[in-house]
Amino acid sequence: MKTKHLFLFLFFLFATFAFSSCSNNDEESHKLGIEDLPTSSQEFLTKYFPDNKVVSVSLDNPQESSDTRSTEENVTDKKFYYVLLEGQIYISFNHANGIWKNISAEEGIPSSATKILDEHVYRELMQKESQAKVVQLSSFDEYNAIITLSNKHSYAQSQLLAYEGTTLADVNVTDESAKLKIDEFLKRNQLNMPTTLGRIFKITEEEGIAYRLFIKNELVLSFNEKGEWIHAEIEKEDDNTNVVDLLSKIAGNELPASISETIKTQNNLGDIRIIALYGNGKYGLRFKNKDLLVNESTGIVSPPVSLANKIAAYFGSSYKLVYPDGMSIVGPYEYGYTFVYDNDNKDNISIELTQDGIWAKISASHIAENLKVTPLSLPSKIIELLPAKTVDYLNQSYQNGHIYTLRHQNNEYNVYVDQQYSLYFDEEGTFLRQDS
Repeated sequence: MKTKHLFLFLFFLFATFAFSSCSNNDEESHKLGIEDLPTSSQEFLTKYFPDNKVVSVSLDNPQESSDTRSTEENVTDKKFYYVLLEGQIYISFNHANGIWKNISAEEGIPSSATKILDEHVYRELMQKESQAKVVQLSSFDEYNAIITLSNKHSYAQSQLLAYEGTTLADVNVTDESAKLKIDEFLKRNQLNMPTTLGRIFKITEEEGIAYRLFIKNELVLSFNEKGEWIHAEIEKEDDNTNVVDLLSKIAGNELPASISETIKTQNNLGDIRIIALYGNGKYGLRFKNKDLLVNESTGIVSPPVSLANKIAAYFGSSYKLVYPDGMSIVGPYEYGYTFVYDNDNKDNISIELTQDGIWAKISASHIAENLKVTPLSLPSKIIELLPAKTVDYLNQSYQNGHIYTLRHQNNEYNVYVDQQYSLYFDEEGTFLRQDS
């Protein structure tokens, strides 16, 4: 009997203490001020919401309904700061690093906050939805965010397929045929990730249309316009064994047997990081220690060294190293190499070539001991690489000019003269325009 009374006493004592502790914690969380936020959160508010005063700050005590919280807030146990601003604007920040995760404003975010989005992305958004307001932004990494409008339409700010800049993407897949193929890929690789989750984006570029799917902010998958898989990449540099195993499984399921056999002949590759399909039976593979371009019929594709050496001869330079470019998709398929050379002055000479051995960019710079980089003009004879019409134009209009960069991309030649004039020519060498 005494034991029973003792148990009841201890139970009520513990319950009273727990209730008191929770009440105190709850009270303290509501007493937080802007000064209690991480510095990055404070700077974010100052920069993007200068005219909206802070009404309240709490920790893990959302002041809005749960349906306005971002997906990550709802499905993880991470701590978040919740900030209420004047104008009924709700913002959540990651407790650990102070980075914003979700912004909700029923009347629309202020114009100062639209600068959170890339300028190009916001301009394109307003061209499509000029009458709508942005009522919610949900970020899930440094570059990508879901955009919800007052008319219930949703878009995304997403990285370009080459990861060089951002673009406005459609959130949902409407092409049923493409959607079916993407779902089949996911089921085949046991990803259990239905496309209705809203993390798959439709990206439209000049080169074409592609779909990009983010899985747990760790793995990125890309599909072409038909919904056929073309790319898989581990997004973060840390060695997450589970993600590496997942990408390895995709490689085993999706790559031709001949590609897998070729990979086995290579030593000291390290964990796989990227797989990309470049068409015509070619596959780009990035491992931790090495990059490979492999043809399913002929094996390893060697870099086009001969043309690079020919160009390097203009500089009197010696070969230093080569590494692949374009491992992330452009359009759907592109692959290239950057050759690096040194001359007697230890200048850094960079020559970019496509996989077909066509030069794409030539530049040079001097890197001082303090790591200061100074662009260098190219040898005058290097204009021999340009069409005859372009050479004649340069000799007539810029006879004493110094060329600093040559580019050959998108069926155009670009010549950067005197670090001031950017001249464009078509494939035949005819002058098109000048930017300065």
